[in-house]
Amino acid sequence: MMRAISVAAALTLSACASTPADTFIGPPSLEVSADIPAPARARFYADCIRQSATSGDYFREESDDTLLRFNCEGDVAQRFFEGLGPYSAQVGSEMIVGTRTWRFTAPIRRNTIGLDYCWRDQPNENAEPVCECTVVLNVGAFLAAD
Repeated sequence: MMRAISVAAALTLSACASTPADTFIGPPSLEVSADIPAPARARFYADCIRQSATSGDYFREESDDTLLRFNCEGDVAQRFFEGLGPYSAQVGSEMIVGTRTWRFTAPIRRNTIGLDYCWRDQPNENAEPVCECTVVLNVGAFLAAD
């Protein structure tokens, strides 16, 4: 009898150990998390997405059917670029290539796919700087569904 209990306990423990962490038993929860006020810098994202949606300047990421890119420019992008400055410096995600300064919301690991970023280019002292930003949202497989 003791052996049967030991075997049952071992099987139960091994089943738990081999179950993926995101596997749930029972029905899914439809509980929605509480609204928590967004930090002030969330405004950069909202303004960029708003401008992009209004102008129709949004695209699917070429290499990933689950990513949607929103592009903004002008004053909206300039504010985002400036707001991103201290953070980008802190995490080491600013790059300067020629006359263009790039600021990413995270360090580049392999490539820029899936990263939010802004860039500013000032080709010469007399030219007005040009600034653009891209916000990438992972919207899931629905984007590519037929």
